[in-house]
Amino acid sequence: MAMFMFLFPLTQAPTLLPLGVEAALAYQGWIAGAPICLLLSLAECAAVVFIYRVSLNWQGGLLQSREQRILESVTNRA
Repeated sequence: MAMFMFLFPLTQAPTLLPLGVEAALAYQGWIAGAPICLLLSLAECAAVVFIYRVSLNWQGGLLQSREQRILESVTNRA
């Protein structure tokens, strides 16, 4: 339980980063109504979609190679 309490905020940090950046910029007075959080959130969404597509192709290749090995071992026994 203690490990969860320490590690869970680290998993949420990338999600809350755009909001923190916008708050820090507003505190410094560098932005005047610019939707920084929206732009950073859209960039984060694009990065997640890109990583998802890359990992999906990689995992699909691994699954296909495992399937072929299993199919090969099953057909050789018969």
